[in-house]
Amino acid sequence: MEDEGFIDLNFITLTGTAVVFIITFWYVAATHANRELKLLALGINKSMREDLDSKLMRLSVGSLDGMRSGDAASKLATDLPAVFDLFSRDFVSYFTGNVMMLIILAAMVLVSPALALVYLVTVPATLYATRRITKKTKEDFRRKKESVDTMSSVMSDIIANHRTIKANNLEGAVMKAFEDYDSEFVRSTVGAETRVGMIGPLVNVAVNLGYVATVIAGAILMFTGDLDIGMFLAFMVYVRLMDKPLAASAASYYLIESETMSLKRILEVLNAPEPEWTEPEDGFEPEGSLEFDGVCFSYDGVEVLHSVSFSVASGTVAVITGPTGSGKSTLMNVLLRFYPLDSGCVRIDGKDVREISRRDLSRTVAAVLQDPWVFDGTIRDNIVYNRDWTTQEDLDRALRISGFDSYINSLPKGLDTSIGNDIHVMPLDARRMLAMSRAILGNPKILILDEAFSGLDPITESAVYEGLMRIMKGRTVLIVSHEKCLIDSADQVIRIESGRIAA
Repeated sequence: MEDEGFIDLNFITLTGTAVVFIITFWYVAATHANRELKLLALGINKSMREDLDSKLMRLSVGSLDGMRSGDAASKLATDLPAVFDLFSRDFVSYFTGNVMMLIILAAMVLVSPALALVYLVTVPATLYATRRITKKTKEDFRRKKESVDTMSSVMSDIIANHRTIKANNLEGAVMKAFEDYDSEFVRSTVGAETRVGMIGPLVNVAVNLGYVATVIAGAILMFTGDLDIGMFLAFMVYVRLMDKPLAASAASYYLIESETMSLKRILEVLNAPEPEWTEPEDGFEPEGSLEFDGVCFSYDGVEVLHSVSFSVASGTVAVITGPTGSGKSTLMNVLLRFYPLDSGCVRIDGKDVREISRRDLSRTVAAVLQDPWVFDGTIRDNIVYNRDWTTQEDLDRALRISGFDSYINSLPKGLDTSIGNDIHVMPLDARRMLAMSRAILGNPKILILDEAFSGLDPITESAVYEGLMRIMKGRTVLIVSHEKCLIDSADQVIRIESGRIAA
């Protein structure tokens, strides 16, 4: 009599418990690993953002002048997220896909070395073709990124100068220029996407060819008796298991190439050369005299200042005048150490400005430039600007001298009015008076007014000028201007033509 079958409940219980434990452990481990990976990628991204911010602050004005306005925005808006995807998703997907393929290939070799050899012909060929296609798209990736930078810069300029464009009826010309940039973006994008679009069908064809070749080779081996049907079916299961990691690895490689391009663009900024000088120690106490001694300076190899020499005594009101483009504003820029000199030097009280710390120089010299800037915040924040020691009395005095108090009093919220980010748009004369208030508040020994009076109505201009002259007694004032009334009332007039002091 045959033995009756029975169910081993202990074995089933142990096996079920083991399976549940393995699945639970795998889920918990995978979730934890994914979380840690995301946190690591976020940490890298945060560090890069901070490094970029710090780098931009350390770069010279000349370096930033050579960078289009959309470059930095594009790197922050598009390149950094791409780097995050590289570290948090695509690199891991590519790595795990390749590891999974190696494990499956090892299992194939154990089942049937002959069939594994047949199938292996298609896998390397697929990966090689994928890499060749992706390599061909690198130039398109580069052109695409540059096109995004260019369009960001163009759009920034269009938005900033929208009124000027409308007033001069330049909409058609601006649209035509933008369409040209957009066409370049389309060409580079279509070129890259067309080649990349070949990867998916190529992988599918290769996988199906490998499947067909394996079936034919397996049938021959079973016919000759070198392979039984069970091992053949097991091998075909591995063939199907290979589809997903192979496709994932091919797709991830394309994404990694694109994201690596973004990483390289960020590293280009981080590795950009910085001004080479040793920051002097603080402690400079100036009187306010100025001297330009044989100053030579060039933009991109074109000399714009030719051995400029002159001096301004402490407490003097000097007007620097001359034709547009003669180098007046450039003189102010080299005084503020925005650009390094080719030769010569600028001295304050006989001391080279390169030997004065930036902190001391910013306390000594204040500038109101042609295009005053404001940042997001209140008017109070914009004027005080990192001077926490400022009292309300100091602030009121600066507003009164600059003539900005009447404008402030006309606002419902006064100094607490928000500006920047188009919350409250200030007219040009108000922005200039804000910049004057900011400069006066710092109590500088030297005040630079670079066309600061242009655009103001005569009454406001006269009031501001008289107020400045009252408070600037005993201080040095440099006024870049063409206005005759300012030239006639100045203590000293310096005329510059074509980068040289005119007789």
